[in-house]
Amino acid sequence: MTAAEAYANRLAALVRSDEERNRHWCPGGGRVLAVRHPARMAGFHDPFLLWLARNFPTLRRQVRLALLPAADVDLQGVGVVVPWLQDPVEAWSTAALRQACDLVERCAAQGIPVVNHPARLVHAGKRSTAERLAAIGIRTPRSLAIDPARPEAARAALPGTILVREDWHHGAASLHLPPGAPIEVEAVARFRRPIAVEFVDTRGADGLFHKYRCLVAGDHAIAMHHLAAAEWEVRGDNKRTTADLLAAEAHHIRVPDPHRSVFQAARRALELDFVAFDYAFLADGGIVVWEANPFPFLRFGPREPHLLYRDEPVHRAYAAMAGLYLDRAGLAVPEPIEMLRTYGAPGTDALLARLAAG
Repeated sequence: MTAAEAYANRLAALVRSDEERNRHWCPGGGRVLAVRHPARMAGFHDPFLLWLARNFPTLRRQVRLALLPAADVDLQGVGVVVPWLQDPVEAWSTAALRQACDLVERCAAQGIPVVNHPARLVHAGKRSTAERLAAIGIRTPRSLAIDPARPEAARAALPGTILVREDWHHGAASLHLPPGAPIEVEAVARFRRPIAVEFVDTRGADGLFHKYRCLVAGDHAIAMHHLAAAEWEVRGDNKRTTADLLAAEAHHIRVPDPHRSVFQAARRALELDFVAFDYAFLADGGIVVWEANPFPFLRFGPREPHLLYRDEPVHRAYAAMAGLYLDRAGLAVPEPIEMLRTYGAPGTDALLARLAAG
């Protein structure tokens, strides 16, 4: 089987799956049109749809699925279009970007709003994020584009400790260079859009690097996690899980993020509606924002009793997503969704317990 034949088979299977799900959940047409690309993480938000189906089936009936190019998708009754596309779209397909923008423009002509315009996802690139947030007074690491043929120019501008990073991708490996170490031409050859980033040392008194995430969905913000590691790049696979660190994270996610107003301003500066921010605290109590992600990974974790507290921010994040879509579609937000996307509402603990029970 050729690659083209394999892709055609996958596409046909996705089309059939979407048709079946749409017939089952919204035979009359849903108000929320979620659009994906058949070859790029089309099932990325399936856990969100399952969460809706299990806990809020009435809301699941509002979500209709479609695939790009979507040139002939029926917009009758649609209240909002949500492109579920990896950022930035032009990094992996200029054709997909054009198709998505064509759909958004067709919706706009009928007064249908969009959540996260696909042409604005590029604003969440590391350099663009740093520049846009710095312009409104939010501390970000200084970053410069690296000319792969002349990397010494960027090195001369940033002579201290730096990171060589991929501008447009999340999770790509980075290169850590001490002061004075040159940026080798061979070293940057593996990067598509290499950037030199100022290294900001945020190690705490415990000698660990702490990373926080705040998810912003419209006017609501969710404290997602607090991870710590001995390495500067804090990830899920290198985080420390001592009892005191888990307790600190459990406390952090139970209350509103202390810098949520900063991240609301950051969201507006990026001209996005839904985006997660990774950040750390500085020694003076301020924060530095590392990057923005409009396509964050939202999943329930291991079913280990001492880690189940991490379910709460996922429930809240899914509720914030749903509430944002309902707001934009002009639909009423059910009380449980409102409770979850805010903090301190009476009865929230009981609601979370019901969700945990399935």
